Amino acid sequence: MSEDTSMEQKISRYQRFVKGPKCGRVYVSNLPFKMQRQQIIDLFNTVTRVFSVYMAMNGGSFKGYAFVSVEDQDKAKELDGIDIGGRNITVHEAIRREEYVQAVKRVIHGNTEETPREKPSEKDH
Repeated sequence: MSEDTSMEQKISRYQRFVKGPKCGRVYVSNLPFKMQRQQIIDLFNTVTRVFSVYMAMNGGSFKGYAFVSVEDQDKAKELDGIDIGGRNITVHEAIRREEYVQAVKRVIHGNTEETPREKPSEKDH
């Protein structure tokens, strides 16, 4: 085992010890555009501990979605569908950007394989 892997394992064990095995990040969408960071923290603190909030912004305006690092993802997902300011929010487990891009590519290319389908050649028609 390499020294780097050993260090990664130590960090992973430390994070599980400090934050718990269900800690993670959730993606929250359909939030009111006037919602403030503290309001998001207060909302999620009603069900689980919040570590951080990233609000997507566009030129200083909130885009209506955020990523929230929480102690218990399952409890955070209990907020899915609640009404906030006349909008039903959506709460899902956040996935890494690379995984999201690959999933979008698979949908665009019309298959569920890991690699995009090749275009048919002229002789196939």
